[in-house]
Amino acid sequence: MLSDGEKFSVDRLGLCMNITRSGILANIVAEFVAAAGGGRKGRGAEKRVLAYLGECRKAVKKRGKWAEEFISELGRGVKA
Repeated sequence: MLSDGEKFSVDRLGLCMNITRSGILANIVAEFVAAAGGGRKGRGAEKRVLAYLGECRKAVKKRGKWAEEFISELGRGVKA
């Protein structure tokens, strides 16, 4: 289970990446688990995890503040 703060963070990232919370988590977990296996496939998955992290960082830099405000407004019942 995710705490409320963790949900907020994943939802914020999801808005930045234009993907659902479960989509974000699935993308991360699938590649992370594959990377944990080691070997050639594991190293490939690790590279994909790091590439995805880079994409996420770019998206947060570009849209993070907007996403944070949007989620906060939804929590207050204000329509964006």
